[in-house]
Amino acid sequence: MDKIHFDSSEQIVHHYLFIFKQ
Repeated sequence: MDKIHFDSSEQIVHHYLFIFKQ
């Protein structure tokens, strides 16, 4: 997981992409 601070929307998108890859 990246320790970079993202915006709310960006963080949600990143989280969804992470789950989608699995």
